[in-house]
Amino acid sequence: MDIETFVQRRFLEKILVSANKRFSSMSAGQFELRIYELEKAGAGINKGLNLMVYSYITGKSRDVRTLSGGESFMAALSLALGMADQIQERSGAVNLEMMFVDEGFGTLDDNSRNQAIKILKNM
Repeated sequence: MDIETFVQRRFLEKILVSANKRFSSMSAGQFELRIYELEKAGAGINKGLNLMVYSYITGKSRDVRTLSGGESFMAALSLALGMADQIQERSGAVNLEMMFVDEGFGTLDDNSRNQAIKILKNM
């Protein structure tokens, strides 16, 4: 692994800590995002940065590409919010007071949509 990927992986791990707090709440404790172990990571330029989703219901991990549309939206929203948390934590005086939300809320069932909105309101 080159140094750039090593550093990106460390930041991604920190982003996932923040993201998983929200993803767990949005998915009613069902899911957690994880990074593949290096030995199992994909090849190519992003080797070592691949994500999987762990299900607490099945006790198994799977590739994030297998998430449904609503689950995928919750994961993406959680990652975006986790990244914003890390930017603010590292930047001190920078305050991100803007949010862009796309049409992904339409892919969520009522309960998941309410959970996502609750998390956004708490911010």
